Amino acid sequence: MLCGVCLSRKFWCKELTRPYAGSVDVIGIALKEVRPGGRHTGLVFYDREKKSKRFLHLAWHYMFSNEELGSDYFIYPNSNFNLGEVEYLAERAQRLWDVNGPKIAYGLDYNGQRVFDEDLKFIDRDGAGLTCATFVLAFFERCGFPVAELSSWLPRKSDDAFQKWVLDALSCKLTPEQYARAVAAVGIAPRYRPEEVVACFSHYDVDPINFPDAQVWGCAVLKEANMKIT
Repeated sequence: MLCGVCLSRKFWCKELTRPYAGSVDVIGIALKEVRPGGRHTGLVFYDREKKSKRFLHLAWHYMFSNEELGSDYFIYPNSNFNLGEVEYLAERAQRLWDVNGPKIAYGLDYNGQRVFDEDLKFIDRDGAGLTCATFVLAFFERCGFPVAELSSWLPRKSDDAFQKWVLDALSCKLTPEQYARAVAAVGIAPRYRPEEVVACFSHYDVDPINFPDAQVWGCAVLKEANMKIT
């Protein structure tokens, strides 16, 4: 098994061929390249009341959003969930929006700690927060589907550049507690990249996907979508 840190991701995905993107009827994930090397992700779910597919995502600090899905996103299904499970997840996604609105904080050090209560209300204490990618992980974890084996993730040298960028951009918006927690995370907390979360969700059946596999398959997700591999 690859260690997940030492080898080039370009090498890993050289011969990988597997379709990832597809269509979603009830619940799935979306991915978009917002700039070369930078991706954004969130949930796609069917809203029965609006009779349309919605994009539920953490856009920024206290900017959780529920909006119509744009045509510039790649969509990723998971065929391993049964009908009852996908309907349950779509209902939970709607509930999460209903009880939170935009009030979910941004943060860098998610490690599986519970950030949503039993009613899916964000637990806004101790400086806790999420990224767009860890929001997706936290949602599935809270619903009983741990798509990623979080304990296997390792920090990478390139993680701290992203973390420092977030810290600089948000420093004036964070509470002292949030700021202290973000500072402590820079260069220490592993980063869960959007394409790796897509890969975990796409492959998930019963067992959570580990870090080395997520990196390899995440690279394949980028290659298929013709996004820059970093």
